[in-house]
Amino acid sequence: MAVTRQSIKGFHTNYAPAGASERELPSGFLRFFIPLHGKFAERHRALVLARRAALEESLRGNKPSHLPPSAATRDEWRVELPAWCEDQRNQMTGPADDAELVVKMLNSGAPGVMLDLEDSTVNAWEHQRLGVENILRHCVAR
Repeated sequence: MAVTRQSIKGFHTNYAPAGASERELPSGFLRFFIPLHGKFAERHRALVLARRAALEESLRGNKPSHLPPSAATRDEWRVELPAWCEDQRNQMTGPADDAELVVKMLNSGAPGVMLDLEDSTVNAWEHQRLGVENILRHCVAR
């Protein structure tokens, strides 16, 4: 199974350079990723198309409304956290593509670190590749 590249008008999607996936990703990564891609790509495409349709409607003056209240927003609810997670000081996150910052976060003494490949890392092949490389080099060996 191969990863398909379909563009959706109005939305830019980044892709790895030709052959880079096989050359630069860790051995076995594509065997892990391709089934996930196959499972979720169609749903992702549908969500992007729905987002595009909502934007077009909004630009025509038909602004979206909020969802009606649900039990999750009306009722009192609570998530039980493990003791180590109750200390709010452990919420350390940062970009995975900066090797020096990755090492500093891992050596910070925080009980939990999230190396981010999404919001705080540039959405371009080289930065994503560096992030994966840093995570594997500095975290897997620990």
